[in-house]
Amino acid sequence: FFRFKNFPVKYIMILDTILNQHHSVLAMNVTWAALHVQGYGDGEYELLKYARASNKLFQKRAEELLAWTPNNWCWQVNKIVDDV
Repeated sequence: FFRFKNFPVKYIMILDTILNQHHSVLAMNVTWAALHVQGYGDGEYELLKYARASNKLFQKRAEELLAWTPNNWCWQVNKIVDDV
């Protein structure tokens, strides 16, 4: 029945299963899950894995956004892995 209906979604609520856990841990887990689903990371969360995955996503998105620039134009940014 519901597969034929479209529901406009404005908000998504994510609840933590651990009571009184700091919200930054939940945000970190949600971010890692999103990177994992998109294929940028695998396994359990580790700081180095997160840094590499976020750098891959950043590189891909930056190339998409800057595709209009001339070929001889270059850009550079410090990556998280360099800082870890």
